[in-house]
Amino acid sequence: MATGCFTIESTDASRARLRLSGEFDDGTELGDALRALCEPGRHVDLDMTDVTFFGSSGLGALQDARQTARSSGGTLHIVAASPQVLRLLELTQLTDFWRPAGGEDASSGHDLER
Repeated sequence: MATGCFTIESTDASRARLRLSGEFDDGTELGDALRALCEPGRHVDLDMTDVTFFGSSGLGALQDARQTARSSGGTLHIVAASPQVLRLLELTQLTDFWRPAGGEDASSGHDLER
């Protein structure tokens, strides 16, 4: 059962920012929200600074939504992450995959988009 929440902080036709917080051990609702934001050509930024737990189904939802965004001419990036999310990305060897083009190492400040 997911006890996490997500808030759309800003959105327009070309860009949206989604802030996640809490625990995500079921990716269903998150996947639905992400797919709804991934309109053709839209760039979606995820702020995961306040995520305390993120399970494998949540990661699967991110991967699926990223593919949806890319196939429609948009992008989906994690721009900031908690230590827990960074650890999951490291364990699954996906840190570089989720770093935006031109991004630097997230070891300082946990920001994937400097």
